[in-house]
Amino acid sequence: MEVMTYIWLWEGKLMKKFSAVLLAALIITGTSFTTANADMPPGTVVVGEKAFDLNYLMNPTAEESKYILNYIIQGKEIYVKTFAGKWVKNSDNSELANPDKVLPEVVYKNIDGKEVTYAKGDGDVVEAEDFYVVDIY
Repeated sequence: MEVMTYIWLWEGKLMKKFSAVLLAALIITGTSFTTANADMPPGTVVVGEKAFDLNYLMNPTAEESKYILNYIIQGKEIYVKTFAGKWVKNSDNSELANPDKVLPEVVYKNIDGKEVTYAKGDGDVVEAEDFYVVDIY
């Protein structure tokens, strides 16, 4: 009976160790295959330092409409990310060879009106800095 108990305890410890190693391997594998790139979604329109989901632009606010109209009147370029993921100039539909050099950091507004900041050149999401109060006394 003692031998059976010893084997059972040893197998239990071995199983825990195996489970821990398996869990660690799954975590490492999962993080290896996730991408850190969170570029702007297809169907995005970049107007200066603002970007909008195409569907959101069906009903922009009056302020946003004025901003876009003034931008167009000034003759500045508007860029569109196609649903195929390519960036094009709105004026002549030509593809941007290097969006990293052309696209500024933008505040993107999705279809629900939620705003997210993207780094220059269709880059990653820019995380907001933590706000904290410093005691000055």
